[in-house]
Amino acid sequence: MAQLTRFRFVIVPILAAAAAAMTAALVAAQPVPPPAPQPSPRPILDNLPFFRTKNDDTVKPEWAARAVNAREAAADLAAAALLGLRNVRSEDYDAVRAKYPAVAETCNGCHRTFAREAPTVKP
Repeated sequence: MAQLTRFRFVIVPILAAAAAAMTAALVAAQPVPPPAPQPSPRPILDNLPFFRTKNDDTVKPEWAARAVNAREAAADLAAAALLGLRNVRSEDYDAVRAKYPAVAETCNGCHRTFAREAPTVKP
């Protein structure tokens, strides 16, 4: 028992202090590399109708209406998903699955109108 107590209260703190001192010495000896460049979130956000950079399509009234529809469908899906995560019942999963086709349809409606080469989102 005395050996275990000595190990816990004497040896472990000494080892921890030595490890901390060695780590500090290594960190001080190495130059800090510059942070890696982060990719811009713009390309990802530009795919979403309510974040897209202004262009000829985004100033049309139909664009705003479709963006609102997409946002509402996505919010309905998110609300159903949060309820499902809170309750964890099979009925909640069914509600999430029932909301997804509306999101897919808002995406596809916008794609048909403004980006004919865009992929079709399948529900």
